[in-house]
Amino acid sequence: MQGQVILSIDDKILLKEFGLLYSSKDNKCSGVLSFQSAFNGNFLPFANAKCTQFIQDSYEIEIDFNSANSLPTIHNTDNRILNYSKLHKIQTADLHLKPNGSLCLCHTLQEKSFFKADTGKLDLYEFIILVIQFFYAHSYFEKNKKEPWKGYSHGFFGTIEYLAEMETFTPAFVLESIGGDKKLFSIIASTADISKCSYEGKSIRRNKKFIKSFKKVRSSLREKLNITSPTYKAKSCKS
Repeated sequence: MQGQVILSIDDKILLKEFGLLYSSKDNKCSGVLSFQSAFNGNFLPFANAKCTQFIQDSYEIEIDFNSANSLPTIHNTDNRILNYSKLHKIQTADLHLKPNGSLCLCHTLQEKSFFKADTGKLDLYEFIILVIQFFYAHSYFEKNKKEPWKGYSHGFFGTIEYLAEMETFTPAFVLESIGGDKKLFSIIASTADISKCSYEGKSIRRNKKFIKSFKKVRSSLREKLNITSPTYKAKSCKS
């Protein structure tokens, strides 16, 4: 991934097709993003009214391509999501807004998949589809008072849930995923009863999804590290 996304002529044309105008002066684009999408177990970014859970909607947005080492930053400039959170007394984090008001589009571990493996450049088309999927999910929530699909939890909880869905991973990747925290890594690799713990003030006991994911990650990690003892102290985590 790179620090600043440089758009090609084709990228700028693509943005225009989605109703977004690019400004080379500040490396941002803005406009009204409209979509006609549906969900039938899979997200359909381009659908018609006959499709299951069809929604036609639009949002005013700004995309900032100056983000360092991450996906471009997006703000909902008509404040529709923020106003909805205030009206219904829902925390903005639960509507997938970051503290700075930008959209939380996906887990940080997923971001790399939106950059082309051969060039390292942003796959703008796939990124725009991700943005449409985000806004579809919010429109669905407004209409049905529930999310169309279950997303990842925030922070460490979400990291473990994401790792549990991976077919395979290295110990080094796990350590990187938790910010290099060797103490936390040691807890994951041990046999400590995680259900009795709390993380960032949140009780783990009630989070059944997390506990199930945690046990799966722990089992795989201990197997890869060839651990048989109850406790484990992380010294190195080479893949």
